[in-house]
Amino acid sequence: EVRADLERRLREAQKRIAKLEEQVRNVQLKGGGIEGQRRNARVLLTTARVDGETPDGLRALADRLLAKQGGEGVVAVTSADSYVVKSGTAKVDVKLIRDTFGPGGGPPHLTQGKLARNAEEAFDALEKALQ
Repeated sequence: EVRADLERRLREAQKRIAKLEEQVRNVQLKGGGIEGQRRNARVLLTTARVDGETPDGLRALADRLLAKQGGEGVVAVTSADSYVVKSGTAKVDVKLIRDTFGPGGGPPHLTQGKLARNAEEAFDALEKALQ
């Protein structure tokens, strides 16, 4: 009886944790708590790092940040092991992005993949390449 009660309480706690994680993700995607860092480049460049985000979540966050800058420039968003680089009016060479962040692909305006280096180093390298 004690074991069954503990297992039930554990399942309830896991459900609450999942619900809270989803709420945090929704707040982040709406722009709350996540502000991109503007970088000094020839095009408008914003970068952001978030923890525990899925590739879909990174794309949604990149969309949100790009919309905040009027669809202009470039946005780069990373999680612990993934990245998304999305461009609006500015075009960025996909090879440059892969060389900077790691293996990936996608349509010309959106490259996503596995982050192969430290996020800040990748952001700095992208900023330098876009000078």
